[in-house]
Amino acid sequence: MKIEIKKIGNILIPGMFRKDYSTDTKYTIIDSRSIDSSDKILKEIKKGNFIIVDENTPEKKIKKLYEYLKKMGSELLDKDTMDEVSRRDGGSGRKKALEYFQQKKLSQLLLICEKDNILSFKEKVSVKHLYGFCGTDYYEDGFFEYDELTEKYLVSYKFYHELSELLKNPTRIELLNLDLYTGINVLPPKSTDTSEIFYDAMKKSNNNISKILDMGTGSGHLAVMANKLFENAEIFVTDIIPEALTTARLNFENITGIPTLYDKEKRMLINDNFRIYRSGSMYEKVIDDNFDLILFNAPWILAKARNRSELALNDENQEVVKEFLKESRSHLSENGKIILGYSNNSGDEAVESLEVLIDEFKYKIVEKLSVRIQSYQSGRKWMRIFCYILEI
Repeated sequence: MKIEIKKIGNILIPGMFRKDYSTDTKYTIIDSRSIDSSDKILKEIKKGNFIIVDENTPEKKIKKLYEYLKKMGSELLDKDTMDEVSRRDGGSGRKKALEYFQQKKLSQLLLICEKDNILSFKEKVSVKHLYGFCGTDYYEDGFFEYDELTEKYLVSYKFYHELSELLKNPTRIELLNLDLYTGINVLPPKSTDTSEIFYDAMKKSNNNISKILDMGTGSGHLAVMANKLFENAEIFVTDIIPEALTTARLNFENITGIPTLYDKEKRMLINDNFRIYRSGSMYEKVIDDNFDLILFNAPWILAKARNRSELALNDENQEVVKEFLKESRSHLSENGKIILGYSNNSGDEAVESLEVLIDEFKYKIVEKLSVRIQSYQSGRKWMRIFCYILEI
């Protein structure tokens, strides 16, 4: 999505933020001097204007403004919004609504970026693969070289701040002796039990494996594990959101120590043994068949995904896992296997329903691994994680 702003010209809006913009959106540009007029800027935000910080503004001034806006809280909201908040049922409903609208208002403070660089900052600051972390495949903006973004784009300061904090605090995977990073909306691989049960399931697979697909890769956690166990295999990854594939890409580059290349013919990224497809739902962008092993840590909460971050966990009516089982048959090699992760977090009935689906799509359960772990869900103390090894 590209928009034109007076005094700036054409500028891109990354995928994650496009829903917040319309043809009626108004913009106010501030610089290193006018950024000190914090009360005036607050009024502009309250009116619905987006604030763009011009290039070469000291970062400490932008941070100071952001902290001031955070402190003002409900003062950012206009009367109509406050009336909407007051109509919400119950105190908790009003509190959630208030926080939601405040966060949206904070996101109206915008930075100008180009490639990995924050141009609004006077200091030289960059975030590797920033545009991808903002939820966009470069392809859809007409860039044939995945990492050759040459046009400027807008990112909220709030997003930049939160992403920077995430990238300072990786998750330690003791089993792999590695640190893995996660972007916004990407589930951190914090469960040691999940790592171990998938690792055990992979070890039970035969050694004659040359092509592996990690469906819904997220941080690339399972792909990295597969790379350790099957050193000569090509490992393909896909995910429904671009920011997950950017997260995986960053982790692959950190592990291999080599840059990622773009295959124009296949329109995928290649880093050593790793192959990164474009983002899409299930097999939408998967152009290969005959995988010897397909990995999928399926979403196991039977509820609707309300936002991008819940896509990895929520699967209303088991539609996601059903689609996976339906489509995977045509992508397996003759002796290929599936390792499918699941949980009884939504009750034993959900697991029973999954096994009915496995049977309906004519898979054979070669082995079923499980482990009991502590649950943090209200009303229950324990839950089980399962790993199914399936074949046709």
